Amino acid sequence: MDRRVLKTQEAIRVAYLELLVQSPDGKVTITEIAKKANIDRKTFYLHFESVEAMVKKFGEEKTAELYQYLNERNFFENPYDKNMIYNAIGAIIEKDEQFYRRLVENECNSFFWTGLENELVKIITKVYLKEMLFDEEELRLLGKFFTAGTINIYRSWLKGEIKCSLEVLNVVASELSFRGIQGIIAYGKNRKEKEENNKDNIEKDG
Repeated sequence: MDRRVLKTQEAIRVAYLELLVQSPDGKVTITEIAKKANIDRKTFYLHFESVEAMVKKFGEEKTAELYQYLNERNFFENPYDKNMIYNAIGAIIEKDEQFYRRLVENECNSFFWTGLENELVKIITKVYLKEMLFDEEELRLLGKFFTAGTINIYRSWLKGEIKCSLEVLNVVASELSFRGIQGIIAYGKNRKEKEENNKDNIEKDG
């Protein structure tokens, strides 16, 4: 992508973030963004069709950061490191904490969290599908269950409903989630063993 395009998009995002932090109701208009970024409305529309589209793209970039964080730490080769995902989420939130606090106050931005949740489900499905304990649809269901809880925990923390440090939140969330995941994995292994035993018995009887 052209450097000038990237520079303009970054200026738009920075302007939006600064305005969002200052906004009393969490709402920011295109006119305000354009003025802050020192561009006109027409230039904004050359890059984004709406504020929502810009926030959505910002969310996609944050998800890419999450994926990169996990990949650099070899999570996909060792998917049972219970702290890795939550350390990654915590690191990304810490980087732009004010932005996320303002974002969570405005329910109009719920699509941002839905997008993040969907991407986490994709990661979980991709990572654990190779274990051959569950089919793809079962993994999506399990991923949806765990990620919905995870997103809600962090949203509650950002709203100030949970009173602890981000570091403590990461530890507690990872412990709770992976205790559940380990139970699910144990169930999957037991089911697989039973299926294999039944298959062996059928072959012997045949």
